[in-house]
Amino acid sequence: MPEGHTLHKAALKQTPLLVGTEVRATSPQGRFLEAGMLDGARVTEIEAYGKHLFYSFAQGRRALWLHVHLGLAGRFEYFKRQPPPAPRSSVRLRMAGPVNTVDLRGPLVCEVVDAARRDALVERLGPDPIRKHTSHARFGARLGKTRIAIGAILLDQEVIAGVGNVYRAEILYLARIDPRRPSNQVTPDEVEVLWRLARSLMRAGITDGRILTTKYGGTDLEPAHPRQRTYAYKQARCARCGGPIDHVKLAGRPCYFCPRCQT
Repeated sequence: MPEGHTLHKAALKQTPLLVGTEVRATSPQGRFLEAGMLDGARVTEIEAYGKHLFYSFAQGRRALWLHVHLGLAGRFEYFKRQPPPAPRSSVRLRMAGPVNTVDLRGPLVCEVVDAARRDALVERLGPDPIRKHTSHARFGARLGKTRIAIGAILLDQEVIAGVGNVYRAEILYLARIDPRRPSNQVTPDEVEVLWRLARSLMRAGITDGRILTTKYGGTDLEPAHPRQRTYAYKQARCARCGGPIDHVKLAGRPCYFCPRCQT
């Protein structure tokens, strides 16, 4: 499933393509019946929050929001020529502006909501480390109230928004925290470290266009292979101690860690 940096990168890419334009909205697949509500509307804003994308549309005096969650299979395709090629039959939503066209295929969620519903969706989410003017205060407060393993709670989007399975493993590895440790035993200093790592690594993911944590771990860590992208996630050996990387199932997914270094 795409992690938060992917959605923020999509928002940054699509903003100059669509914002300020009136779009022709269609559903070639025929499954998104609400496309007609957006047809002819002007896109006024595109923003990401965690793993969610929100498009603001002005339809006359009425404001609407398009809510998208890519899930496991969702993806975007972009076309800068006019007319765009015929859409694939799997395209859930096509947004065609005067110059640029964006196709959305296979999302988990694609729905039109009003501002109240959009605000309610965001309110349920935890703080997003990528967004400006967010702090780790709410994140730390939630950790202090539960004994759920920190490796599980990091995937709870109501605690911290945008972190997925890869970033979870890498953040805990660099912080040297065992993913099985109860969340309320994570110290305030460690909470700050986790937040700082989430913010820096996920923002770097936007710039790099992919998850590449080994670029930011420091000179004391030596990955086994020059092209290795992660330290713990799906790796065999620890870059610190050379010992084997293990994994434990938390929140239904394997979390990779070093039993020696993450105590």
